[in-house]
Amino acid sequence: MTDDGQIDPARSVNHGFGLLGMTERVQLLGGTLRAGPAPEGGWAVDAELPTKVRR
Repeated sequence: MTDDGQIDPARSVNHGFGLLGMTERVQLLGGTLRAGPAPEGGWAVDAELPTKVRR
């Protein structure tokens, strides 16, 4: 997922736990999450999840 870094007031809803919550959920499934500035500007979030879920 990426964005262009521009603020869109229509999307400025603040609920949940953002990157921390996404990271925790991805790690619970045995995956990894990376987030940071995108080379072309804006922001990028990349999650890698295993094809089999740990139990």
